Amino acid sequence: FVFILGFIPFTQGNLPQFVLTRLNISAGQYPYTSVNAFNFWGLSGFWKPDNVYFQFSGYIMIIAATIILCIRRAKKKLSPYFLITFVFAASFMFFTRMHERHLLPVFAPLAIAVVDNPIFLLPYIGFSLIYVMNLVYSHFWVSNNFVQILPDLLIQFLIVLGIALTVYVFYLILIDRKTSWEKALLLIRRSIIKMKSKKSLSVKLPDIKLTKKRSKTYLYLILAFAFLTRIINLGSPSTTYFDEVYHAFTAKVMMGEEATKAWEWWNTPPQGFAYEWTHPPFAKLGMVFGMSIFGQDPFGWRIPGAILGVGSVLLVYLLAKKILKDEVVGLISAAVFSLDGLPLVMSRIGMNDSYILFFSLLSIYFFLKEKDLFSAVSFGLALSSKWSALWAVPIIFVLWLKRTNKFRPSILWFALLPFTIYLLSYLPMFTTGHNLTIWWGMQKQMWWYHTGLDATHPYTSQWWTWPLLIRPIYLYTSSEIGGYVSRIYAMGNPFVFWFGIASVAICAVFSYLERNKKVGLIVFCYLIFFAPWAASPRIMFLYHYLPSIPFMAIATGYVLRRTPKLIFTYLFISFLTFVYFYPHWVGLNIPLWLDKSYYWVSSWR
Repeated sequence: FVFILGFIPFTQGNLPQFVLTRLNISAGQYPYTSVNAFNFWGLSGFWKPDNVYFQFSGYIMIIAATIILCIRRAKKKLSPYFLITFVFAASFMFFTRMHERHLLPVFAPLAIAVVDNPIFLLPYIGFSLIYVMNLVYSHFWVSNNFVQILPDLLIQFLIVLGIALTVYVFYLILIDRKTSWEKALLLIRRSIIKMKSKKSLSVKLPDIKLTKKRSKTYLYLILAFAFLTRIINLGSPSTTYFDEVYHAFTAKVMMGEEATKAWEWWNTPPQGFAYEWTHPPFAKLGMVFGMSIFGQDPFGWRIPGAILGVGSVLLVYLLAKKILKDEVVGLISAAVFSLDGLPLVMSRIGMNDSYILFFSLLSIYFFLKEKDLFSAVSFGLALSSKWSALWAVPIIFVLWLKRTNKFRPSILWFALLPFTIYLLSYLPMFTTGHNLTIWWGMQKQMWWYHTGLDATHPYTSQWWTWPLLIRPIYLYTSSEIGGYVSRIYAMGNPFVFWFGIASVAICAVFSYLERNKKVGLIVFCYLIFFAPWAASPRIMFLYHYLPSIPFMAIATGYVLRRTPKLIFTYLFISFLTFVYFYPHWVGLNIPLWLDKSYYWVSSWR
């Protein structure tokens, strides 16, 4: 009502029509996703063209979250200022056409919320920092001939911080945990004491009643879901796509009369294909095995990777349960991992990523179980699939340091088996008449390729952008026929990715404040599998982030385990997002209007 009163002195005639006309004119002045606003759309840059799909995405997210909070408020009386705070913060973060000044309205209700519940002081401080930095950026940009005073990395950090604070406000309202000033100060004091303490502080997780029978049922359902989503329509596309023109093509050559060419990097391949010698051969041998059973067709060379993808879901459950000693964390982690898109896509293509993921996780799990023989064998198979399996070595070393009996004889398997298995993976090469000289020459060629190749690609991405899901990559796209199109897009589930990186950060805080080494191990494993890519000179893609995702899922499982009220809501939203993106991940033939709805930010196109 007060809003409408402001229009009355200027109207002439039809008031509702005048209001709508002025609003449309105002909104149409800046038809861009973000007008220098540090919000979600700013992750892909400012002043990008807006469209109805971006607008619709923002409306859906905010309306859905607001409805959830309204239902919560109806069940238990909450201050309206909490809800208004979230609406203003979420509107700034997820609506398009936002300016830097549009964050200002959040501070009035948020200040009142702080008085009512001091736990909201943290969001107030965080949003204040973002607002001031956004104003400084915009001021210099406008007044100094479009000079960008802040580095891109800092802007991306502030945007992610704003999104995290908005999610945190949503969480605080949802759990409705009242905190007095005295209690808030006491919590700060205890936190300081914890930071000074070197002892691990045990934290009792909330009770969740779960029988063994029900636990097995949930696990079977998760695995069945993972299996079906990976197997359905696996033979499509019916030809090689993306790097299958290297991996699957070479696997087929290994089975034919010209098998010797598969090991000779100097040969000229048929047009449109290439002999894949840039990685060890075990994954290609897996494809050979699949084709020997199911035939030399796409299903045959893809099915082994798909099965290993399901096995990775099981290993996420086993690792989470083993490390954190909690059945529920294991189940949640496996469910989260099964709902992400990147592991799904990479387990449905004839490449080596599903192989290295499965055997790296298997090696870590066996080492935790102190079965060094099986761990060494698994590590050898991972290394025989891709050299980046070496990132598992620091993890195994850290686990070894924690053992009470460090120097038992079984550890010597690691000195013998990995290299032996790696060499044996080249046995088919030796049977085609090639010797160790050729083998060594191939290793040098591989090293040159990964360290010296100067290549470009339109969908390459920097390692630090992977957790933010800034630049996914097309693996396949069909021609448009009758308003329908089919695409395979290697990208994660946005809700899983963004909640996941926040969960990793939260787990890092838990690990430090509570001296929780188990949670710290999860964070370490997550970082060690993708941070070393910062030193890589070669072009990189989002799917190189794949080995970190299991530990991101476990971090998410642990955070949800500590806040049981969020478990169902999180999994439900993740499932809906999974269903929505599934056609885009597996190449189903869909109408163009649906395909266009997937590109939430311009860098996704």
